[in-house]
Amino acid sequence: MPFVPHRTHEVRELRLSAKQGAAYGTIVADIDLSIALPVFGYDFADVQPEVVSDMDKVGKGNEYATGVYREVRRSLTKNISCDLSSLMAGWAAGFGMGKVVTSQPNAALNPTCYKHIFTFMDPLVTKQVPVTTIYEDIIRVDALRRRLESMAVSEFTISGNAGSIPRLQISLVGSGKTTDGTLASTAFSTLSILDWSSLTFSLGAQAAAADISARLISYSIKINQNLDLANSYVPGSGTIYRSRMWQGARRPTFEARVLVDQANADLFSSWIARSKLEVIFDFEGDLVLAGQPEKHSCTILFPAVRLTAAKPVVEGDWVAFDIAVGDDGVMKDSTAVVVEPVRIIVIGTQTAYLGT
Repeated sequence: MPFVPHRTHEVRELRLSAKQGAAYGTIVADIDLSIALPVFGYDFADVQPEVVSDMDKVGKGNEYATGVYREVRRSLTKNISCDLSSLMAGWAAGFGMGKVVTSQPNAALNPTCYKHIFTFMDPLVTKQVPVTTIYEDIIRVDALRRRLESMAVSEFTISGNAGSIPRLQISLVGSGKTTDGTLASTAFSTLSILDWSSLTFSLGAQAAAADISARLISYSIKINQNLDLANSYVPGSGTIYRSRMWQGARRPTFEARVLVDQANADLFSSWIARSKLEVIFDFEGDLVLAGQPEKHSCTILFPAVRLTAAKPVVEGDWVAFDIAVGDDGVMKDSTAVVVEPVRIIVIGTQTAYLGT
C-alpha cells in the first residue's frame, strides 16, 4: 500500500467541555464534550513518559544501557490558540481561575443571555483546581483519537494589536492518562468573536478610569495559576499518572504599548509616583439578541494596580510607552471597587461553566 501523508488541515477535530470532572482522575462524559473548536496551528498533546534505565549503573562491563527500562511517571501538556470569543473567554476564565457566579441579566426579554463573573477560587475551600477532558482526533487511527484526562489550565493569555482579532492562548497540563477511541463528529460550535474595533481600554484613578482606547497599540493579559506540578504525583497512589493538581501563587499581569499624549506625561508620572490605578479591558461582539441591549462581551477588571514599567519607545514614526503591571503590581485592595485582584465578566449564550 502506498505511503499517504496527512496534512494539518486534515486534522479532524478538537472537542472541549464546559463541565469539569467530578474529581481529579474522573473523565467527563462524551455527551458533554460539546464544544467543537477551530484553532490556529494545531498543537497536538505532548505525552511525556519519564523513563529510567541502567545506563549509569556499573558492573555491566560497558557504559551503555542494557535494555532494562522502567517508566516512573508520565505527564501530558497541550496548548490551544484560537480567536477570542465569548464562549472561549468564559472557558479559559472558568478553568483558569476556578470560581464562577452565573446570572441572567435580562431573563424576561433575553432568556438565552447569561452573565458569568469569574474570580480566583478560595484556597481555604480547596487547593484542587477544576479539571476537564479534551478530545483530539489527529488521524483516522484509534491510538491518535484520544481523550486527554484531567486537563488543568496552567495559564491563559489574551493578546492583540491594532486591526487584529484578539487571540486567546491556553496552556494545559493533564494527568498523563489518555483513553483511545472515536468520538462522533459534530459541527463547529457557534462563536461570537470579540473584535479589536470594539475594545475599550480604560486606565486611571480607582473607580474613575479614563477611556484611552485611541492610544492603545497592542496588549497582552496573562492569568497564571502557577500549578504545583512537583506535588501532583502522590506516593502510594499506585499509578504513574498525576493524582491531583493544586493551585500555586496566582499571578494576573498585563502589558501594553500606548501612544504618548504630547500634552502630558500621565503614564510616566503614574509609574514614577507609584500611583494606585484601575485598569479595564472591555471586549465586545455581536448582540446576543436583536432588539435587546446585551452583547457578547468579556470585561477584564484590575481594580488596584501599580505600573511596574513605563518605558518610552518608538512605534514607527510615533512615540509610545511600553507599560506593564508585573507580579508585584497587582494588589488585593479592600478599598477598591472589588476586592479581588482581577475579575473577568463574560456575557454570552453559554448557560454554565464548571458544572459536573
